[in-house]
Amino acid sequence: FMIRLAKEVPLVRYFKIETPGTAAKAFMGGKGPSANLLPALNYLYDYPYGCLEQVVSKAWPFVILPGLLADIDPAFLDQKNIDDGLALAIKRISFMQLYDGSYATWPGESQPNLWNSVYATHFLWEAQSKTSLPEGLLSSSLNFLKQIMAIPAGAITPHNFDYTLSTKAYAAYVLTLAGQAPLAWLQQLHEDRALLTPSGRVYLAAAMALQQKSAKPLRALGDLPEMDWGGINPTLESTPRNQAILLTAWSQVEPSASEAGLLAKSLQESGLKRYWYTTQDNAMALLGLGKYYAANPDRNKPFTAELKGPDGRSLLSFSSEEDGKLKIKAQAGEDLPVPVSLKVDGQGSAYFSWSSTGVPKEAPAPFAKNLNISLELKTDAGNVLTWDSAKPLRIKQGTRLTATLKIAPAMPVEQLVVVSVLPGGLEVDNPRLQDLQNIPAPTTNDYMAYSWGCRLDLRDDRLILIAGYLNNAMTYTFTMRAVSKGTFVMPPVAGEGMYAPFISALGKAGTIIVE
Repeated sequence: FMIRLAKEVPLVRYFKIETPGTAAKAFMGGKGPSANLLPALNYLYDYPYGCLEQVVSKAWPFVILPGLLADIDPAFLDQKNIDDGLALAIKRISFMQLYDGSYATWPGESQPNLWNSVYATHFLWEAQSKTSLPEGLLSSSLNFLKQIMAIPAGAITPHNFDYTLSTKAYAAYVLTLAGQAPLAWLQQLHEDRALLTPSGRVYLAAAMALQQKSAKPLRALGDLPEMDWGGINPTLESTPRNQAILLTAWSQVEPSASEAGLLAKSLQESGLKRYWYTTQDNAMALLGLGKYYAANPDRNKPFTAELKGPDGRSLLSFSSEEDGKLKIKAQAGEDLPVPVSLKVDGQGSAYFSWSSTGVPKEAPAPFAKNLNISLELKTDAGNVLTWDSAKPLRIKQGTRLTATLKIAPAMPVEQLVVVSVLPGGLEVDNPRLQDLQNIPAPTTNDYMAYSWGCRLDLRDDRLILIAGYLNNAMTYTFTMRAVSKGTFVMPPVAGEGMYAPFISALGKAGTIIVE
């Protein structure tokens, strides 16, 4: 957020009250707009899954904005820890590289993902300026990008021309960054530009602008369309993400252009409205705005700012000369100081960001957005158990329960994750004896006709199921056992499309008593 000119603004709505003793607040104020990027860094830092795209996206801050990392984890005050974090990310990326220089979607898989391979190579090219890379990692990745350029359009299912050509456009951009512009392919792609996805057209224009050392191809793009891709989104299109890609291109070719300034403003506003929904959205926004800020040093006028508590006492001061950071964590049985206000004096603009975490006082209400999920529990005798917020479920210690997850998307969806967290007194039983059930077997070459790629992570306290592609209802059955006496919260089962955030659902919560 930004406050212009001298004024005092109440920030009551920015500091919500959670269950006493669980709340934590973080406030960052500064002289430049990079302070606004702290929520995106928090989102990426805390993201719980680890496919290639997510590993790469979580690693971008180490390359683009390492100075802000200490605001989400004090360990990053030490440069060595930043270097170690980047090295670990590169190691995780290298574990997913295959024999031909391509990359798999998940660790342990052997099928290459073309778009992800380009994305990983893009990151490695940028990361080499910050650290040394394992021998051959980048060169083999770039060589695979040259192989991508030779793949016939439409030869790859399921997404045919737009996916293949748009991936080629991205590969051409990364090769151009590396000084290996595929000139003939740039011309061919330019002739086929009507078949590209919006991000494919941006990457093609960016490659041509870099090769020509001119912003003319970027200006020829015109306005980017608003995106609504449904559950199938192989090139991870979204409106703010595509704006961020275009802003990166402007920052590399003509960063002072008015078009770049308007893009940066629009992208900042979408972030403030919480429209950066996915790891790809947040990572590309950090990349685009990070490069734009670096290319356009802040020229802010002098100001001083003070964050005040409810009794008027000063909690934090910062100015146009020095940033300020504040973290407060409530002790057991306490609330944090609210309301607060921010007072700004001087002619400059004060930038600030905030985050608020804590356990909510009430369980969230169930909902279903283009996805229905439920959890059914049965005893060994076949009795179906029911529970709700008003009626606790009672079972005996040692009881084994059969749990059945029922998942039904309203439309085909890729990378659907479903998480079932167990109550505190229960544990997953015999995980190696379980397997997926009721997944339709492939009966046709049509990619859209069946479900595939289910990845399972069974832990002591939860089950995580990720469907690479799902267009039918499915079930998954596993067993759990009551091991500890006590009263425990029954967490709701949750699901979402990792790259289709409008496909999501949350089941009902409750209470379970183990006697």
